[in-house]
Amino acid sequence: MNENNTLDRILIYGKDFFLKYTFKSAPLRKIVEAAGVTTGAFYGYFANKEELFYALTDDTANGLMAILNSVANDMNNFPPNEKIFKMCDAYIHRIPEIVDYLLEHRDEMKLIIACSQGTKYENYFNMLQERNQDNISQSAEKSEQIHLLSPDTIELLMSGYFSMLAKLITEETDREKMIRSMTEVARIYQGGMLALMQEEAE
Repeated sequence: MNENNTLDRILIYGKDFFLKYTFKSAPLRKIVEAAGVTTGAFYGYFANKEELFYALTDDTANGLMAILNSVANDMNNFPPNEKIFKMCDAYIHRIPEIVDYLLEHRDEMKLIIACSQGTKYENYFNMLQERNQDNISQSAEKSEQIHLLSPDTIELLMSGYFSMLAKLITEETDREKMIRSMTEVARIYQGGMLALMQEEAE
């Protein structure tokens, strides 16, 4: 971004203030003052503070969703009765790509995870978690070799995984540690869930 460009200055200082104060508490007047522009100039680009927040986050949220949809497509290539056993491997294979994207857009992900109350993204991670839960449940239902875990159990497991992911993003964890942590925890979850499902099926 170019500090000499009015729009870029609004985006730069908008991001700074949202990260520091969150969307809900960031004062638009302070953003405009820090950017060195008039309120009229701001409204020439954005109708309100919410539009500014989305200008900073929409592309990142959509880009991550595109990657996750691609991972889901990879999983769907497995035969239905095998998917529950192989879907985690498909995810783990794509973890480096996911991590690289998260790190490339780390500030924007922080906005979505920790600063988005009052916007359409305040439940974004919950939505991703629910998608995962549904995918696991639907895949387990199509296998005759295992017993489906209760929705409450799957929800608790996925809540723990996404809480870990949020922590890795917001705490400035480096690439190698993120990949290692996401992979190891995914393996633990995979082994534990499958073992329990198979035990219940006996």
